[in-house]
Amino acid sequence: MKNWEHSYSRKVTSKEEAILNIKSGNRVVFGHAAGEPILLADELVRQKDRLRNVEIVHMVPLRECQYCLPEIKQHFYHNSLFAGAGARQAIKEGRADYTPVFFSEIPRLFRDNILPVDVALIQLSPPDENGYLSFGVSVDYTMQAAKSSKIVIAEVNKQMPRTYGTYIHISEVDYIVETDSPLIEIPLPKITSIEENIGRKIASLVRDRANLQLGIGGIPDAALKFLTKKKDLGIHTEMFSDGVVELYEKGVVTNKYNNLNPGKFIATFLMGTKKLYQFVDNNPNVEMHPVDYTNNVMIAGKVKNLVSIKFCSPSRFIWSSVCGYTRISTIFWCWRTG
Repeated sequence: MKNWEHSYSRKVTSKEEAILNIKSGNRVVFGHAAGEPILLADELVRQKDRLRNVEIVHMVPLRECQYCLPEIKQHFYHNSLFAGAGARQAIKEGRADYTPVFFSEIPRLFRDNILPVDVALIQLSPPDENGYLSFGVSVDYTMQAAKSSKIVIAEVNKQMPRTYGTYIHISEVDYIVETDSPLIEIPLPKITSIEENIGRKIASLVRDRANLQLGIGGIPDAALKFLTKKKDLGIHTEMFSDGVVELYEKGVVTNKYNNLNPGKFIATFLMGTKKLYQFVDNNPNVEMHPVDYTNNVMIAGKVKNLVSIKFCSPSRFIWSSVCGYTRISTIFWCWRTG
């Protein structure tokens, strides 16, 4: 048995025992989006009666935020970095808070002790032969939360894809709870005729050999649908989903002209279906990096022919700006409601 295997086995415990390490008044950071450690998060809420004023910090929740329920406000206080659907009512009623911050700046909040982290609850893949565990579908701020935290509690999931690019060693994890559970899946959006028309127009503005930064939702997915005639597209993005995998399978995405990372998909988190998670698992062509790399304008500005497709409010418009050594074309598509 290797040295790290002894360490790993000593750190394996039950979810109940692991969560007992969280105390009243602690600041707890959850892994992000589909990387949320569901088993640990639910156990924390179950142990609410022994806790007071635990601050829960994270960005995009993909499940109901039970810690935001009014009847348990004395136990948990949510500090949202995104103001997702599950947190908005609590924020409105003053039972939760919203910290406005650029996604790329969140790691600095933890690293520079602007928001000191007491406990990081994260989800990881099983270790490799050298004792390194992958952050799987969620590196973003999750890696820095773990690096900066006093206590790291990891849900090691056999179904978490092992992704390349960023890892954590078993020596940096304090407690391990093993599980074999499906990840949160995001079904493919139903694209309306309006979104199709918008997507067709956006796709017409994308040139061959462009590198794409993609947003979330029906419109970016609709744009992907109409990119099938393009050639040698690349991906340097905050996140991507199933639509990008389909373009890769059709030979449209090759990453050949991704000048910073030739041949690589570059992202910081992933959300999609099981097909996406299977595609990235042990795929050396996919690299996951912290958000202060992927979303850093001084990094993105060096990516040639980078096109960012964003969904936004009517106050935005199609524009281009020069950043770093290259031109970043940003397609802001406005949507009016009401």
